Amino acid sequence: MSISLEFRRNLFHLTMGILIAFSILYVPREVAIIGFGTGLLLCVAISERLKVSNLPIFDLFVDKMEREGKRPGSGVITFFIGSLIAVSVFSTYIAFVSILLVAIIDSFTVIIGKRFGKIKIYKDKSLRGFLAGFLMGLMISVVLLPVHHAIIVCLAASLTELYVPYDNISIPVVSGTVLTLIGFLA
Repeated sequence: MSISLEFRRNLFHLTMGILIAFSILYVPREVAIIGFGTGLLLCVAISERLKVSNLPIFDLFVDKMEREGKRPGSGVITFFIGSLIAVSVFSTYIAFVSILLVAIIDSFTVIIGKRFGKIKIYKDKSLRGFLAGFLMGLMISVVLLPVHHAIIVCLAASLTELYVPYDNISIPVVSGTVLTLIGFLA
């Protein structure tokens, strides 16, 4: 897998994640739920179609962005699932922070880890990648949360990214749960 592929994938992940996170601050909760649900259904339908035949625009996108041997659009599908759960279960602000954290932590962990990671700490995950994701998440979340809450939620999200599969689903769920449990904006 080339670094440029991972860079493209994670730059897209970061950009779309930030846009999706901020969008929920400006639309009613019901509209966000319908939007994420519709996006999820469309992505699943397109993914299923791509498994059996070509869709010209989407084929080009998949060729440039998808990892070899993976279901077409699996990252987008799991991102929509995580976002849908977050906006359905948590307050708007907690969902916003949780979705923002998955975009930032997951993207920077991979971008830095693949390029500069020398010390592997779990499977193919590196110490530098882990620290990069944690620190970038922390830099953003200290602007949005009290410092001690930011540290706790970023540590929980970074450990989730490190150890739990399907991090696009698990990071927003863990982050939202942690923020709710520590009583932020309760």
